[in-house]
Amino acid sequence: MKIALRDDDTCFYTKPSELEEAFEGLNIPISLSVVPFTVFSHAGTYPYGKKLFKSTEQYADIAENSSLIEYIKKGIKHGRYEVSLHGVHHEYFAKQGKEWASETEYYDKEWLLENIDLSRKHLESVFGVHIKTFIAPSNAVSGACAMALDELGMNTNFTLNKHFVRSVSVQYLRNYIFSNVFRMFYGTRLCLPQRYKGHMELTSFDFKSEDSILCQYKSCKKHNQPLVIYTHYWDLLQSPEKKEQLISFINRAVQDGAEPVFLSKCFETN
Repeated sequence: MKIALRDDDTCFYTKPSELEEAFEGLNIPISLSVVPFTVFSHAGTYPYGKKLFKSTEQYADIAENSSLIEYIKKGIKHGRYEVSLHGVHHEYFAKQGKEWASETEYYDKEWLLENIDLSRKHLESVFGVHIKTFIAPSNAVSGACAMALDELGMNTNFTLNKHFVRSVSVQYLRNYIFSNVFRMFYGTRLCLPQRYKGHMELTSFDFKSEDSILCQYKSCKKHNQPLVIYTHYWDLLQSPEKKEQLISFINRAVQDGAEPVFLSKCFETN
């Protein structure tokens, strides 16, 4: 089985030293989900700290952080990092009932199609790579977002959430039934990539503790399915105990025969 680690929110505000410290001791390739034109606040929180580097009313272009670009490009060359697209701005919009809507829930297909395409091309130019994986902020892959990804041919990785809405189709019904029958029989999530019209989708798991992921790991090993875990580098910096458990889990999985790979490799079906 394959095991991959996806880390979200690398952006203009990220320092190379933060990534280096966050991933120290993790002997696995890191799939960085990069925000190309980020906002400073995420749904009323400040993951990068409250010290302002730019006005919060502006979108900060990752290309302006030359030291970070150089660091990541070096990591790509040495097989440490790969780059996926993590939204456009990672912007949230206030809703009634004290909820927040991410940009992939808020905007329509046309906006998403145009801006995801623009953002992908921007990151490809900045890092000199081809990008085929899109990670939605808050894992919110709406129906409009899925249709945009179909046209763009971009795969996506997410965890199911209450805002997951799709138009009914033969492919959707087939995948929905297959996933739920698997879960009913085995009590764990299906982790095979599922194909839609123009893209593939693969589930992921937020790492909370070593014990919380163990059951899913055993299921993935038994059925030879890829296991994708996602983290946030700023959370690993703030939660040393969680990081220690993540290191322990990755080491145990690799010793148990799991193959550490980039996220993009988990979409390969043969």
